Amino acid sequence: MFTRSAEGRRYDRGISLRPAVRVSSPAFGVYFPHGYHYYPYYSHSYVSVDVFISPYHFYYGVCPPYVYRRYVHYRPPRVVYIEVPVYVGGSYYGYSDGGYYLDSGAWWRDTRNIDSDLRRAIEDLEDAFRYGDIGTLTYLTEPGVDIAIFSKGRYQYSLTANDYLDMTRDFMVGADTVRFDVFRARRRSNDVCTLSAKHTYRGRDGQTRVVYLSFVLERFGRSWAITQVDTAPDRL
Repeated sequence: MFTRSAEGRRYDRGISLRPAVRVSSPAFGVYFPHGYHYYPYYSHSYVSVDVFISPYHFYYGVCPPYVYRRYVHYRPPRVVYIEVPVYVGGSYYGYSDGGYYLDSGAWWRDTRNIDSDLRRAIEDLEDAFRYGDIGTLTYLTEPGVDIAIFSKGRYQYSLTANDYLDMTRDFMVGADTVRFDVFRARRRSNDVCTLSAKHTYRGRDGQTRVVYLSFVLERFGRSWAITQVDTAPDRL
């Protein structure tokens, strides 16, 4: 599969994926036992003035936890559609929605307002993460449109689409996905939809863990693209 190859690739739409670079620090060996990675600006240590947390920080042992601040952008989106995760007794209990929350165990999709193009985008998102297919995910990004990264509902920084894809490719190589399901889709406007997803994966220690994600998809012509992403652990 291309995702796990050392090759780069340029897509017709202007999206580029970097070729792999060799692991240069022994500290990264635990994350990249195959000896290479795609996003080149990770940090393995936390120094608050130098780094931000990675979009995949809550995935145990899958990716380096930090990225260098100087290679990302601080440009908060004009409108934040990401919702704040709710925790009850320290356990994840869904994303807040206008003063109330939805149980994360419920499957809820606003199917009356999901047209065929949006439905296809949601299915592509699920397939990309279920099967570790970075090629499918590229079609859910828009060249020149940054992706805002959130952590537990709080904005952190923004990435170019190319950088987000390179990080996600690293993540897909390291993650052993058990299940990935979008359990909620909510149309916020004609051109905006928020998604909530549950990702069950097996860590390098063999234990099964869960991380929750929220995505914002926005319409560009007839296609839909990711513009905001949030991650939240299953327990605080």
